[in-house]
Amino acid sequence: MKRLTGIAMSVLLLAIGHVRAQTKALNVGDKAPSVRIDKIVRYKSDTANLSDYKGKLVLIDFLATTCGSCIEALPKIDSLQQLFGDKIQTFVVTNYEKEDAVWKALNRNLKNLKLPVVVGGRDLEKLFPYKII
Repeated sequence: MKRLTGIAMSVLLLAIGHVRAQTKALNVGDKAPSVRIDKIVRYKSDTANLSDYKGKLVLIDFLATTCGSCIEALPKIDSLQQLFGDKIQTFVVTNYEKEDAVWKALNRNLKNLKLPVVVGGRDLEKLFPYKII
């Protein structure tokens, strides 16, 4: 489990870039509030609450469909989800892209992946702010 946590944290830090210092942002060790996650595609429901995953490792990967290294990392993240099953929950989050653009990119590049994708995850961005993808 320590290795999984280390891998997940490494992937997360690489994916979100440099974290901005804001008073409302979460820090390592903070308890995440029950934030509603809307517009989830490729998932059992189109909405969820972050608190639904209490006791699980949650990996949130912010990306843009135009970011080559972001797209390249997704099969590895999908492998983590498949390997650890219900012990981990991954979410791929796009903030500024329209849903149809996200679908086109998924269908073009990521047909075989089963990762849930959050379109327009602004509330998650407030908790986990970043400067670059």
